[in-house]
Amino acid sequence: MGTRDQNRAEREALIIQATSAAIAEMGFSAVRVTDIAERAGMTAGHISYYFPVKSELLMLAIRATEAELIDEAATSIAGMTDSWQRLERLIELSVAREVHDPDWALWLEIWAESLDHPEIAAIHHELDGRWRELLSQVLEAGMADGAFRRSPVADAAMLISTSLDGLSTQLTVGTPGFSPAELRRLATTLCSALLAPGTG
Repeated sequence: MGTRDQNRAEREALIIQATSAAIAEMGFSAVRVTDIAERAGMTAGHISYYFPVKSELLMLAIRATEAELIDEAATSIAGMTDSWQRLERLIELSVAREVHDPDWALWLEIWAESLDHPEIAAIHHELDGRWRELLSQVLEAGMADGAFRRSPVADAAMLISTSLDGLSTQLTVGTPGFSPAELRRLATTLCSALLAPGTG
């Protein structure tokens, strides 16, 4: 890649990052080009030069942010051999870490906007499917090596992923008395009840 192309790619990446931050802070519908420009340290004209259509930029930001998290999770567990440790690591990387967690604030925006925007719903289904596929791979391996109780993988993956979604939502919105430690405790309890051999 030439220097000019590299500079363009770096600026586009910066703009997408700034867009993700703006969506998480302000909400999808409220974000203006000037908000993105302010966070990127550019002018609104520069933003429009690289991304003439704002809605496409917003969707690129959503996909890039979430895809990066999924890729990070896949890389993180790739070298692990213990099935329970792989599952625990995947959960750690996928759930909210704090009240008003910015990654989860963005995800809540995706859910809300999916109701009225089919193109955003499509991104949601794509990314959610990738998360569940990664979880399913971990579950299948754990069932194969006897670490997890055998059960329909798709059912277990759906139960775990949707439960983690709900727990993360509670932490993100600041439910009183609900802490990151409580989220992890409940997630562990759920997985043990579903997957530990000899249960169910």
